[in-house]
Amino acid sequence: MTHLYDLEQTSGNDPTSNHIHDEITSHNHKNIGNDQVLSNGSSNLTNHTMVPIKKNSLKEETGKASDGNAYQNSMVNGLEDVSDKKSQRGKKNKIKDSSADKESKKKEKMKTVSILQLFRFADKYDIMLITVGLICACAHGSALPVMILVFGTMTDSFLGSSGVPNITDPTEMATLMGAFSDKVSTSCIYYAIIGAVVLAVGYLEVSTFLIISYRQVLKLRMKLFASVIHQEIGWFDTHETGELSTRFSDDVNKVQEGIGDKISNFFQWVSTFTVGIIIGLCYGWKLALVVLAMSPLLAAAGGLMTYLISATTSKELTAYAKAGAVAEEVFSAIRTVVAFSGQKKEEERYVKNLNQAKKFGIYKGIFNGGGMGVVFLVMYCSYAIAFWYGGQLIIRGEMSLGHVLIAFFAVVIGSVALGNAGPNLQNIGTARGAAYVLWNLIDRKSEIDSSSPDGEIIKDVIGNIDFKDVFFKYPSRKDVKRRQVQLHVFKLQILNGLNMSIKAGQTVAVVGASGCGKSTVIQLIQRFYDPESGSVAIDGVDIKKLNVKWLRQQIGIVSQEPVLFATTIAENISYGSDGILTQQQIEQAAKEANAHDFISKLPKKKEYKVSMMRVMAYNKKEWYLIVLGCIGGAINGGIQPSFAILFAKYLGVFDLRKDPSERDKGVLMFSLLFVALGVAACLSRLLQSTMFAISGEILTKRMRRLIFKHILKQNIEFFDDNNNGVGALTTRLATDASAIQGATGAQFGMAFQSLSSVGVGIIIGFIYSWQLTLLIIGCAPFIILGGMLQMKLAKGFSGKNNSALEASGKVATEAISNIRTVVSLTKEDKLKNDYYNSLIGPHKSNMKKAHIYGLAFSFSQSLIFFAYSAIFRLGAYLIEHKYLEYENMYIVFGAIIFGAMALGQASQFAPDYAKAKASIGRVFKLLDSQPSIDIYSEGGAKPTSCQGTVEFKEVSFAYPNRKAVTVLKKLNLSVSRGKTVALVGSSGCGKSTSIQLLERFYDVLQGSVMLDGVDIRSLNVMWMRSQMGLVSQEPILFDCSIRENIAYGDNSREVSMEEIMHAARLANIATFVESLPQGYETNVGDKGAQLSGGQKQRIAIARALLRNPKILLLDEATSALDTESEKIVQEALDRAQEGRTSLVIAHRLSTIQNADCIFVFHNGVVAEQGTHNELMSSRGFYYRLNVAQGSR
Repeated sequence: MTHLYDLEQTSGNDPTSNHIHDEITSHNHKNIGNDQVLSNGSSNLTNHTMVPIKKNSLKEETGKASDGNAYQNSMVNGLEDVSDKKSQRGKKNKIKDSSADKESKKKEKMKTVSILQLFRFADKYDIMLITVGLICACAHGSALPVMILVFGTMTDSFLGSSGVPNITDPTEMATLMGAFSDKVSTSCIYYAIIGAVVLAVGYLEVSTFLIISYRQVLKLRMKLFASVIHQEIGWFDTHETGELSTRFSDDVNKVQEGIGDKISNFFQWVSTFTVGIIIGLCYGWKLALVVLAMSPLLAAAGGLMTYLISATTSKELTAYAKAGAVAEEVFSAIRTVVAFSGQKKEEERYVKNLNQAKKFGIYKGIFNGGGMGVVFLVMYCSYAIAFWYGGQLIIRGEMSLGHVLIAFFAVVIGSVALGNAGPNLQNIGTARGAAYVLWNLIDRKSEIDSSSPDGEIIKDVIGNIDFKDVFFKYPSRKDVKRRQVQLHVFKLQILNGLNMSIKAGQTVAVVGASGCGKSTVIQLIQRFYDPESGSVAIDGVDIKKLNVKWLRQQIGIVSQEPVLFATTIAENISYGSDGILTQQQIEQAAKEANAHDFISKLPKKKEYKVSMMRVMAYNKKEWYLIVLGCIGGAINGGIQPSFAILFAKYLGVFDLRKDPSERDKGVLMFSLLFVALGVAACLSRLLQSTMFAISGEILTKRMRRLIFKHILKQNIEFFDDNNNGVGALTTRLATDASAIQGATGAQFGMAFQSLSSVGVGIIIGFIYSWQLTLLIIGCAPFIILGGMLQMKLAKGFSGKNNSALEASGKVATEAISNIRTVVSLTKEDKLKNDYYNSLIGPHKSNMKKAHIYGLAFSFSQSLIFFAYSAIFRLGAYLIEHKYLEYENMYIVFGAIIFGAMALGQASQFAPDYAKAKASIGRVFKLLDSQPSIDIYSEGGAKPTSCQGTVEFKEVSFAYPNRKAVTVLKKLNLSVSRGKTVALVGSSGCGKSTSIQLLERFYDVLQGSVMLDGVDIRSLNVMWMRSQMGLVSQEPILFDCSIRENIAYGDNSREVSMEEIMHAARLANIATFVESLPQGYETNVGDKGAQLSGGQKQRIAIARALLRNPKILLLDEATSALDTESEKIVQEALDRAQEGRTSLVIAHRLSTIQNADCIFVFHNGVVAEQGTHNELMSSRGFYYRLNVAQGSR
């Protein structure tokens, strides 16, 4: 077996690192006669014999020879900068795209896919469902226009009964009234038949499209996940994890909204429009054509509105994606954020992206309200023209009143339906914009595709590795440059003609300065990247010719920062094998890694109701906007019932007892009133939509900010909970706030409008016929029951869908965050299976409930027609017995029609409201939680100074998620002011736990942790943490500039550039930073991906030193540095520790020999303590640890 070690990676691992280092050392000693130590510079390895390589392994790009030290220095100063920088937090010296790039990006953001492309994953079964669903939607949409035919027949009956001369013969009167009663009864039966048809087709319409949407989105999620996870590593270097996670949650959800019942609703209304226009043309083509002449204007207004909404939606989603990227980065680095009290700074950075999203959300609301207002203005103007022209036709005797009513009402209902189709177009437009981005992700072909079956497979692998004249620089750094002392600038290749041969069975160590290409060599062998030129060969075969998955299966990798997945230890171990491992095999692997003992000690493994009014309380500052929006909604809701009154009065103009001149004046007057009605509709819709858009977007921003803030406010144990993984939190943050807006923004306005319409209709009903109105109120409980059933079922769907999003979001985010580990272990298929399993349970549940939801929808929709049947039968009875005039019947009927439409719109509001109710419960459960360690609290003592004395008194502690395992057992430890103490011991003994308790990430179970003799629980949390500087074993950097990362050490003030540069010099990073083209403004990339491990660690050290802490907490701060840098940084740390209390967690014992006191931890207590010489003399635990590491 061939072994290739990057010595920077094995120089200080946390878990069992002493044992691993000892094993590597022992193994190397056994093979040193044949093996090589490859040095990229003059670095050397303690306790290792260096065998020089005769052939130069690396060449300078200029072709000039240089000695090892010169090369090392050039490499230390030569890390690449990123040319395609991501968004930076700094206000100065930002890298800007060229104008051409900006235009290109702008155009790309505005692109959408076609409606047919939304169903790109449909199979034959889906196509059948789509066909059935569309047919049923069209049939449902035809119901209202067909009802107008029945209405026309009844109108003739009503007019006939009231238009005959007074009859004195009782027999003749009884005959006429009997005929009238029979005709009306027949018409009422037709109404009941229409209701029965709607009951059937309404069920199929909704259930089929819900099933289609669930099936399509399941395929979409799987294909999206498969595409992303198989992209080459270079692609991930330029795409943030948080942004991709947002695509998986928010964008996919937008697509689901657009291809579900919104499609069927759209076609239902389009069918209503089409059938209505056809009937209008058949019964009065002249009148219908007058109205249709305005259609191009209607189409233009609707098309422009859709275009603007799609464009702003795309920009809004982009802003939310950036906010999601910030949230993902912060949640992933939560301990660093907490240690440096960066919560407020991160909140501001998150809100910055929310401001952009809010702006585009408001634009979308304005475009929606203005666009729909113009549509209705054009529509009512067309009515005015039609009424005037229709009146002229009636006066001239070219059309009967019955045909005018049928033609007009058919066109009216068709036109109103076209307006109702608009909101569905908004959802579809949003889906098309979101789908454009998702489809591009799915369709992108990976340059190095591990899913491809292509490529050779070597039957008997020997293990020879050859690098032949390899040149390489990272794809995300194509324009990276470095400076020479002479200020000559040229491109830097990470590898410049590398030639290296490793024979089978050899153990080879690669050493050198940070950023010299050691880790790059390993990544090229795994084919994470391809070299620009030259070749990497295994057993003489260029790895580009080999099957990628097979190649990676031949390689075992242990990275500098080990990655574990959020699952069981057994599964994490089994990830190293392609097959299924038995429990015995898993335990054997754990024993070989010296992990079995500590694993064996590990333990085996109400609905929150709130009022919507509580949510609205968060909108109280915008009460005037809500009031204005409600006024607009009330006016808008009263428009259509007012239309019924004007129309009925318009019909009264044609009373035969009036002279022609009076009729002409009446026609003109009411035509102008309809124009005024259109103006009122336009302004009220604009007012309603704009006001609720502004208040809704402000609420959404406020809720997102509150959720984000309260997540950051939680104790560390909150983040330890598997249910609160990074993916779950980012998904919850995106979906819950959006769902709340769905019930409080534009949808709330629509609900208020609908209620207003119903209220005005009822008032009109009581004025003109209290008998009919009472009948309507009698039918109301059934209609309300249908609506309530819809909301209850929709709430069930909402909860399940959000759970599915959280579970799948956790899998997706974890896979993307740890993509290098995933591909190196070739576990793409395993994670695809895990992702599928996280979706399939809720998917099956939703598929079953789609049928129930369809029945509830059809029940609520068909009730209207059954109500019509009863209402008209009663109306006929009242007219027959002279209790009601037929003109008033038109008024009541018109109010009922538009009231019914309002109820239909209110029923569409039910799913959004139900989603909001489900989300509100989760949000307020979070907001009401009170963490025991509140960083925002002003309580607690803030001493004027800190001396730096630390003491642990009888401290016992167990992690909240592992309460059965006591980590510290009555620990006693004292550190005097200004002293440097080291904490050593085996993995899991409680060293890092002590640091976390001192930072007060957790509170002790028993005993106390004292700072200057005061229990830290009585101190102000932020003040206490400001006295400490933490450098963790795995440095966490943020996706911003080096300057901002160092300045993060003190978030309480504006840090000067002089302080930043001073801290950089102390950490031995200044020379390197200043050699970069952008200097301190260089972006470090996502999680510091553009820097080597050593460079990240030195920036983390500078960050800790910047705050001038009284207490330094160093968790193996020099573990990732090369030998020369380690020596310099260690000297800097020694200087920095002067006058400060320092606690150093040490795995490499040679670094802490000069400590004032060394505490040796064993089983949660201090087993030994003393100086290095004292402990070595006692020949106890410390002595044995030193012997194991080969030092004395």
